[in-house]
Amino acid sequence: MTHTRLIRVAAAGTIAAAVALVVAGSTAADPPPRHDFVAAAVAIPVTPGSNADDNAIRFETAHGRSAKIDGIATASLGCGGCSAHAFTVQIVYVPHTRAVIADNVATAWASQCAGCTGWAVSLQIVVARSADAVTAANRALSFTTVCDHCNVRAAAVQIIVIAPSDRQLTPGQEDSLQALYNRFAGALMPAASPHVGGAAAAQAMPNQAATAITATAGQIQAMVAASLHATSATHSVAVR
Repeated sequence: MTHTRLIRVAAAGTIAAAVALVVAGSTAADPPPRHDFVAAAVAIPVTPGSNADDNAIRFETAHGRSAKIDGIATASLGCGGCSAHAFTVQIVYVPHTRAVIADNVATAWASQCAGCTGWAVSLQIVVARSADAVTAANRALSFTTVCDHCNVRAAAVQIIVIAPSDRQLTPGQEDSLQALYNRFAGALMPAASPHVGGAAAAQAMPNQAATAITATAGQIQAMVAASLHATSATHSVAVR
């Protein structure tokens, strides 16, 4: 009995040591995990005549070998006379990350309601050391179905800034940035009204909103690039 017990203990100790070596080796060999960053605002009114507002503001820094960055703003309407407004602002600094996937989307839709109005805006700013490290996608979508006098708009703005230093925006610069991106909502507000003066006016409003939002996106890009001593910057604007 004693001999058998000693063999079992020795065998168990050998297995435990092997497992410890495997775990330790795996931890040392594997790269740091991917960092995921999400800024999401979802506005969904549920009572006729009510209003839903949702805002998400994120200032973050990515570390590690890779990062996935998602900005999402969604306004969803399905009650008579209700309104919804979703606003997302996301700034992510990626000073040392080698691979970045940045995805930014704004969606506004209304279904089976009358007099529904709403908008969704998503602003995403990615500050990286190299443009080769960033894969970016930016899109906006708005639609209505089975609606009477419904009006919804969506705007997605994505700005990619290449800055070799580790600079970040100061609190004062962030305040200046806020004053600029608040203009996005103002540009979409006229389009959120269900009472427009005919088809020509209804068509003109989205065009005017797109022009105003694109101009503001250029101002935001210039401000951020100058503040961070960037070597280059680009922006993408989608308004629907």
